[in-house]
Amino acid sequence: MSINEPFVIATYNHPLFASTNTDYVSVAVQSDGAHVIQLSTLRPVISHTLGPSTTFASPPLTVSDNKTHTHTTYAVIQSSSDLREGQLPGKTIWIWTENLSSSIADRAEAHKKKAAVTVPHTIAGLYHLPELPRRVIVVSHTGEVSLLDADSMRVQTMLDRSSNGTGSLVKTFVYPRVDCTFLSPNTTRQDGAVVVLALVDSKTNNVVLEAICITSEPKDNPFIFIGSCKTEFSISQITDFSCSTSGYVSILTNDGHWHSHTLDPSDRESFTLSPTSEPFKLKHLRFSKDSTTKSVALLPLTSSHVLLAGISSSKDIVLHIWDLQYSVLITTHVLPLPSVFASSPAPYTLTLVPSFPTSSSSATAQKPPLVDSQALLVLAPPSQTNPSGKAMNGSSKSKSKSKPAQAAPVPSTIFVIPYVVARQSTIANAMGRASASAQWIAPSEDDEGGDEDERDGLDEGRRKVLKAMQEAMVGNRPQAANEGFLKWEKASQQGVDGDQDQSSKVTYGYGFVKRVLEVVLQPEKNPASVIYSSEIVRHLMQRRVVSAGMVEGGLVKVLKAKNDWVCCFRGFSITTKADINGQKSIELALENVIDLRETEIAEALWDVIISSNPLAITTTTATTDPDAMQVDSNPVTNQDTSSLTDFLALCVEYKTTPAHLRVAVRQQLLRAVPTSAHAWSAAECALAVLHVLVGWIRAWTVREVKLMPEVRKREDGVWVVDSNKGDDGRKSREKEGRRSMPELSKILAFTETFLDATFLTLVQHSPAQEVLKELETLFESEIAFTLDVQPLFGALDQFARAHERVLREAEERASTGGVDVVGKKGYQEDWRQRKKRQHEQAGMGIGLYQVEELVL
Repeated sequence: MSINEPFVIATYNHPLFASTNTDYVSVAVQSDGAHVIQLSTLRPVISHTLGPSTTFASPPLTVSDNKTHTHTTYAVIQSSSDLREGQLPGKTIWIWTENLSSSIADRAEAHKKKAAVTVPHTIAGLYHLPELPRRVIVVSHTGEVSLLDADSMRVQTMLDRSSNGTGSLVKTFVYPRVDCTFLSPNTTRQDGAVVVLALVDSKTNNVVLEAICITSEPKDNPFIFIGSCKTEFSISQITDFSCSTSGYVSILTNDGHWHSHTLDPSDRESFTLSPTSEPFKLKHLRFSKDSTTKSVALLPLTSSHVLLAGISSSKDIVLHIWDLQYSVLITTHVLPLPSVFASSPAPYTLTLVPSFPTSSSSATAQKPPLVDSQALLVLAPPSQTNPSGKAMNGSSKSKSKSKPAQAAPVPSTIFVIPYVVARQSTIANAMGRASASAQWIAPSEDDEGGDEDERDGLDEGRRKVLKAMQEAMVGNRPQAANEGFLKWEKASQQGVDGDQDQSSKVTYGYGFVKRVLEVVLQPEKNPASVIYSSEIVRHLMQRRVVSAGMVEGGLVKVLKAKNDWVCCFRGFSITTKADINGQKSIELALENVIDLRETEIAEALWDVIISSNPLAITTTTATTDPDAMQVDSNPVTNQDTSSLTDFLALCVEYKTTPAHLRVAVRQQLLRAVPTSAHAWSAAECALAVLHVLVGWIRAWTVREVKLMPEVRKREDGVWVVDSNKGDDGRKSREKEGRRSMPELSKILAFTETFLDATFLTLVQHSPAQEVLKELETLFESEIAFTLDVQPLFGALDQFARAHERVLREAEERASTGGVDVVGKKGYQEDWRQRKKRQHEQAGMGIGLYQVEELVL
């Protein structure tokens, strides 16, 4: 199960409504028109431009007929100068039918022909399912459901249930009847559709769920009221909620608590909501206090799986798929928030739109275990994203029919989110997801009620050193905090078998390290107001006991806020040479912390680029002399940050996920705009990185390939190739405290990911053309060399495998202290001895039957 990389399908300067099915996305843009975009080509195939006087009341709908190859578009008109007499605003549907395979003249004529139907109530949504062919479901703002026959234009309206005390509509869910497993097979026929309405009780202001079945039989009253149930939540408490085909209902409140229930049939025409699991609270998400905006949205997928879209505390769009039956996060994806939304003070809202099927479901056909589909994520002004006409707190929105006042255009963006999710919730898919889920779930009140020291497993010694460090940091004496920690560590080392050199055997503990970092870094305070020493942080990173999740907001981000690029101690001086050369805190994090986020790495890389003057880098590395080794060019203007080549080498060698790294780099491209602090554009920053990468690739390609390379003998007696022997450039770099080039395979992998994210930006930047052409030339020469040496693969493969086995066995012996299974130190067992030993062990067994081997 996964969320594939989302992409933008459309952006408009006006508010909009949107809907989608498997093949097309329908968009109704206010003061513009109705458009249909084909998902396979990402291009508009149908456009109805209606002018600035036309506004819409609900999302449009496009119904395709594969037999006649026609596409029918339905749009609900709120206001227009073309409304005729009897066509009421908010109750009139304009209908266009068009054949995409017809001639241009016929399509132009079809544009002029439109049908109009007026229903007896205002329209909040239009829906279509293949189970109801040639019919469209129309839902009103008060919960009335009508059925529009596309052939006869006849409207069948359900009885008004206003006497039941229900008020306004909040949300609608429409499913095929055969997929609704929460209904008994004997309740209704298996054909048709089921509509679940979320309404507001006018008396209690609580949310009420009602289920209605629409049969496919052509009769006077196809509507069957199935039942209803009341929730304990007021509409003012709810951020969003979902209801799946299995009757799994989830309610997300404004304070971040997520509640899970199931719809269980009770008496006739009634349901009960049964809790399925304990509610939990989400963290790192922004919940809007304004009732007219929504920064978190839910969409039911399958079974108990729910898609969540929200704005994180770092102003990113996070996409989650949760399995609420087990309260675990299945998969996650991070999107950069478009810069126009991140920089604009205007409010915006998130809306998730489901994709409706284009083919009928079958009760007997075997369904695949995985569902491959997509959803829409709409970022738009808050006044146009809730088609019900009501805010989530139940307050009415303005419904003025007058022409809206001219104001600055407000952008609206539509993302397509492809996803793959299991059809059924299973414990096998939920296993192993607890650690990923814990990053987004806040501690419960029961957990917070216990003693924090006991939860973190702190003994008396650890408590004392934490208290002493806290007092020292409060008194602006970081050196005393360092000395106290090192004194405790020395005492702990002496307690491990009496050996003072066994610092690696000291058990720090996750909770203790986390508390130490909180005391030293103090991420909640203003970095400028804290006297900071990085000695303890770097010491713990060298021990490889630091995790990025231990620091709120991210380790690299906090170190950047404290300007801890170089290893300068605020409070005391550096005394050792090791502290001066190559021990910069953020660089050390990239070497020893294994769970850094790609977004943190990309953000830090961009800071290094800007401080390194991208134009100076591109000018310095423009030489064609292969002996110059572009990796040695490090023009840096800000001495507090790392050099670009050193930091980029760490980024290249760091293990990342290509998809996440692409998103992180694109996020920095969107945010890389010239400011008063720097004048570098996104293209110039990307070109600076590409220059260094091309310089490394060029340096690798000009290296001489020896038939008999230099070899060296390791300490364990194994001969290995010394790829750096005779590299004078490497020796000079080590002498000056700089890093050597990464391996070619890692450089190529990083370059591929980097180009995937920046190619469109670079190709439009004229100075990058020459660099891209040079990169193409280098790749062509390497491909030709690879083809030349390819025949040697078969002949030398067996020797390479044998050497790999020797290296692996040497590593296994090293991991056991040089003692093998036989018990003799330094012992090497060949295949004959191993076979003899295995035979002897097998012969030692005593049983009823025993096989003996006789060798003549």
